[in-house]
Amino acid sequence: SNPRPAPGMVRLWTMEAFAHGADCVFYFRWRQAPFAQEQMHAGLLRPDGSKASAWGEVEQAIAEAQCLNLSSERCQRSSVAIVTDAHGYYLSDIERQSEFYDYNEVLFDHYRALRQNGINVDFVSPEAEIDEYKLVFVPGLPVVTREFVDRCNRSNATIVLGPRTGAKTDEFGYPPELPPGELQRIVPVRVQSVETLRPDCGESLHWNERCYESRIWREELHAPDADAVARYGDDSAAIVRSGRIIYVGSLTCVEFLRDFSNALCHELGIETHELGEDVRIQQRGRLMFAFNYSDEERELSIPEGASLLLGKHTIKPHDVSVWRC
Repeated sequence: SNPRPAPGMVRLWTMEAFAHGADCVFYFRWRQAPFAQEQMHAGLLRPDGSKASAWGEVEQAIAEAQCLNLSSERCQRSSVAIVTDAHGYYLSDIERQSEFYDYNEVLFDHYRALRQNGINVDFVSPEAEIDEYKLVFVPGLPVVTREFVDRCNRSNATIVLGPRTGAKTDEFGYPPELPPGELQRIVPVRVQSVETLRPDCGESLHWNERCYESRIWREELHAPDADAVARYGDDSAAIVRSGRIIYVGSLTCVEFLRDFSNALCHELGIETHELGEDVRIQQRGRLMFAFNYSDEERELSIPEGASLLLGKHTIKPHDVSVWRC
């Protein structure tokens, strides 16, 4: 299928790119090709040179970007990072262990949960320094180097390790000390066994006096010297914590990831935002952008005293609002 973008979406996507730090936006396609297999791909200009319906949205976005003086608003480093590299994708393809395990979905679930809390997120490699972050998620980094563990140890960040982190050596073997391998130097936990489940065979996950879902991937953890902060339905440890290092032994529902990350952000003094369904926000410099992906109006919680520069407190479907923090 090749549906037409809803009215307003070309402008929304353009402004969202600028909000995330883009200095320039290019469009595919600028002009619809009149030949070959891509002749059915619409463009801002039709083959005869006439303007398509999205042309006006691009003109509007250009004018708004100029009025916001975006070149003076530089993106700042986020307080939260997600660590990922190619090994996670290789493992997902080569040794899935379950047909329902998908590393890309694991990453997306973490990103979606954080963005639902209105949090800016950086994706970084295991070789990156993480000293300036307050909260770091490592959803499933199978091959962990001694250098990465040393960086985690030196950092003051709270670090959340997901299942399968440290599960393989650099030769794709099982760590002799059991997973999470080298990470046992900073968190006292050993993965004694693993089971995979069909999506319709989820189990309960109990955290903060609420019940969530443990799904697809479940690890048996041995961590007598760590605090169990969440448990499975059989009362065995599902998530353990030792100081600022947290190990999560199961894939979970997005609702848990959202609530758990929200609690950690409050603990660490990271600002979160309550957003309506399908509303996303992004900060660039002193500007806060809100984007409404839904088909209904949403009310925005704009701080008192903030200067509304674009749009309204009630954001229309597929619309954009911007205020100065």
